[in-house]
Amino acid sequence: MQPHLWFGPVRWISAWQKEHDDNVNIAHDFTTKVIEERMELLSRGEVDENKKAFLDMLILEKERSNLSMEDIREEVDTFMFAGQDTTSAALGWTVWCLANHSNVQQLAYEEIQDIFDNDVDRDCSKEDLARLTYLERCIKESLRLFPPVPFIARELGNDLQMGPYLLPREATLMISPYLVHRNESIYPNPERYDPERFLPENIAARHPYDFIPFSAGPRNCIGQRFAMNQLKISLSLLLRNFRFRSDRDFNSITILAKVVLKPREGINVIMENR
Repeated sequence: MQPHLWFGPVRWISAWQKEHDDNVNIAHDFTTKVIEERMELLSRGEVDENKKAFLDMLILEKERSNLSMEDIREEVDTFMFAGQDTTSAALGWTVWCLANHSNVQQLAYEEIQDIFDNDVDRDCSKEDLARLTYLERCIKESLRLFPPVPFIARELGNDLQMGPYLLPREATLMISPYLVHRNESIYPNPERYDPERFLPENIAARHPYDFIPFSAGPRNCIGQRFAMNQLKISLSLLLRNFRFRSDRDFNSITILAKVVLKPREGINVIMENR
């Protein structure tokens, strides 16, 4: 995005490279420490065989597949850092949507009350997650309007004929979930927030790649189910305790399409105790 930084000497003279490397080292030191501590627990047999995490499987695969520490650390970097900012952004955008659509928020609250029986503190179980179907539709509709990752880059493995255009092998394509999700031929009145778009019969009428907040295909997001569960757990707790409202117009927010889709003004909502 800044052509003058394509050249190594300029990066060093401007001190950009040192700042970059210092920040990367903080991240790498953190993930390396997490891996080493987990390896120590595994070596002492202190990890429950029935509760192995993804990191445990990577460590156990290290010898069989000749994985290096760097190979493991790169995977850990991905699901520790990429999964944090995207999920928090999705949570914020969903709260924004609910705050501006009180009727939808009320329906989500009634579903939650029916499941949790007015218990504002009970933990969300696996069975509860499966029953939160309307809340899941609310989350998916917010992911449609505000996908946390607005652009995805892919390299073509082969030449691709797209209409009159021949896209050459090894070309980099930019795919925008934000634009796909606002295509009026797929989603009529696309600017409107409507969780009913994700009723089973409506999903079945669309192509699977018409909804790609977690990308799609063999390189889709490895943590998408985990992220959805995080969102449902967090929102079920928040809605049991608070009512959200907004004194701003739903479309007044300024969207910044950075690595993660963020609002320039932040998520400004009013929270009231229930």
